[in-house]
Amino acid sequence: MVLYNREAVISFPRYGIGIPALDSRKTNTIEALLNHPVLGSLKDQWYLQDIPEVITRADLERAHDPAYIKSLFGPELESKLIQAYELKDAAGNFNRYTPADATAPLTEILKDVMRIISGSYLLITHALERGFCYYLGGGMHHAHPSFGHGFCVLNDICTALLKAHSEGLFKKAWVIDLDAHRGDGTAEILANVQDITAMSIHMAAGWPLDEPEYRPDGTFNPSWFPGDIDIGIASGEENLYIPRPYGSS
Repeated sequence: MVLYNREAVISFPRYGIGIPALDSRKTNTIEALLNHPVLGSLKDQWYLQDIPEVITRADLERAHDPAYIKSLFGPELESKLIQAYELKDAAGNFNRYTPADATAPLTEILKDVMRIISGSYLLITHALERGFCYYLGGGMHHAHPSFGHGFCVLNDICTALLKAHSEGLFKKAWVIDLDAHRGDGTAEILANVQDITAMSIHMAAGWPLDEPEYRPDGTFNPSWFPGDIDIGIASGEENLYIPRPYGSS
């Protein structure tokens, strides 16, 4: 099964955000499948488009601190979105963000995010019911328990898994993260969840690991929060990550 809905996305230009996020990988994939001489005629058997909103604030609080969730549903939402999507630079000036170009208020992004998370949860239910499901959406692995960054305000992966686990839909699960950037938020959220193992295979250097593990003031950099299995691949080592032993870094 393939789950995809063109409306379960964040259209950054709609909010005046100049982040170069293209949906071509999703649209090209679904169009190739639909145009396939065999699969296209069988789309009713594998193509799922309905993504009803099934995520609540209580679901979000399984993955995130209640105080952080409260801030997203109150007057602090805009400032939290600006932080998560890096819309201001160190000097406080707008960065890749022109509010005058927006056709919708920035705060409506939260509605888009909630729908995306609903898709991640429905992915789990469809996969368990049908044996396999792939969701062309989600992946907001940089959102931590108490803050968002890296264009991720909420962590759909952890929210969906923890909701499904609370409902007894599975006993154990793995998160296998193959994004070039480390799944730092997922690592922290799932640190004390024994039934879900988080593995991240990522660049050994570069964002979000471009700053030291401890900041100049001595505080811990949460992007370095250890996951269950972290496999950092340095430049030139791309051919080694499959044979590399578990737990190497």
